[in-house]
Amino acid sequence: SRATYEGLPSAGPNFVYRLRNWQDGGGRSGLPAVNLQLSDLATRLQTCYHLTTSGKFNEAVEKLRQLLLSVPLLIVDSKQE
Repeated sequence: SRATYEGLPSAGPNFVYRLRNWQDGGGRSGLPAVNLQLSDLATRLQTCYHLTTSGKFNEAVEKLRQLLLSVPLLIVDSKQE
């Protein structure tokens, strides 16, 4: 996500990308702010299982694809998670 602010009235908006480690990093060492937790993905997976057992296969496939595309954005605290 990004935020905008206006510096000068005659200049266009300035874009700022939010960082999750804004205290430690800046520039190239900054990590993007992503609001996705493991519990969110587990809930979405349960929904996919429910759709599959209900026979709504097309909707289940779509939701599972969205879930798989979200996995690289997941933030965890330890390797065990």
